[in-house]
Amino acid sequence: LRTPLICAARNNHLELVYLLLEQNADARLVDACNLSALQHAREKKHGVIETFLSEHIKNNATTRNYDV
Repeated sequence: LRTPLICAARNNHLELVYLLLEQNADARLVDACNLSALQHAREKKHGVIETFLSEHIKNNATTRNYDV
């Protein structure tokens, strides 16, 4: 299964990625292939989304527990 954030990242929907993150979507979740939204964006060469997700993860790493 893929999360809405993963689907948005895979399909290059920057505005939807932004909206989902604003609604606290977890950028660290992975799909059945063990790939995150960031990894899908990177694979599909969606550079803007890749950069945006990378910055989001970096900026929120200390405020959110991603190890659960």
